[in-house]
Amino acid sequence: MKRLTIIATISTVLTACGAQDDAVQTGVMQGRTTETATTDDSLSLTTSEKNNLLQYKGGEVIRTAIKTQAIFWGSEWTDKKYAGDKVTGLTSLLGGIGNSKWLGIVNEYGATSSTSNQAAQFDPSVFPTGDLSVGSAAAEVCKLNKNAPDASTAYFIYGTKKAKANICATHGWAQCANGKKFLLAWFPDIDDAKCFTPDTVNKTRSQALKNLANATAHELAELVTDPRRTGWFAPNRDEIADRCAWTFPASNVTLSNGSSFRLINLWSNSAYEKSTGMMNASRQNGCIASK
Repeated sequence: MKRLTIIATISTVLTACGAQDDAVQTGVMQGRTTETATTDDSLSLTTSEKNNLLQYKGGEVIRTAIKTQAIFWGSEWTDKKYAGDKVTGLTSLLGGIGNSKWLGIVNEYGATSSTSNQAAQFDPSVFPTGDLSVGSAAAEVCKLNKNAPDASTAYFIYGTKKAKANICATHGWAQCANGKKFLLAWFPDIDDAKCFTPDTVNKTRSQALKNLANATAHELAELVTDPRRTGWFAPNRDEIADRCAWTFPASNVTLSNGSSFRLINLWSNSAYEKSTGMMNASRQNGCIASK
């Protein structure tokens, strides 16, 4: 989650797509570990656990409505067997998450929950690696948008190769030749156990879609509350979704377009102060799924 120094090879990529500023990785969604969440409300909090509110660092928070756009990168997306239900499912998620009760949790931090989804872009060129760098992700957005991405759009890049690192998704910001900074998040192929998202309601959905939908929602919530690593995060650098990683509500989340997905809880300072909400893996109340 630290600011990256762009090395020569990445700088070359950015220069080729007309970038005039650096690209910065601001958050990573880690895969599952052996540590699991608990909902045992009888566990008491230790003194060191009581100072765990998200704190505002005085920087940017996305307060006005934004657009979202998916970028499906890789020739595999033209293969119906590979694409399966992922493209239509993610379109449904991005089309319904705006103004939902789930995303409304970010309003507590002054961030917008108003989003509208744009038609997806497809790039059949080779997706280079599941461990995509922020520079390469930014270069893809610049290339597809002819060096003039929309500053009010958050771009979500979906790749076709698995990551070697224990990562489900990453987000950051960058800038192309038009001088406007843009938000982005990128995802490797996460059809595996480290990013497993349970969903027994939508039994016909692929596990890949379940995992990607949850990771997408995770990154969107963090993009609007902490777009440039100067917004809202905890003393240990956890952002709003990290704080409740791999804790899920009892039922699926229904979005504004009527679709439902299994999405993780988000952290609420208000719920924490009232000792309400589910517990996270550190035995802290404050994880909720609607506002």
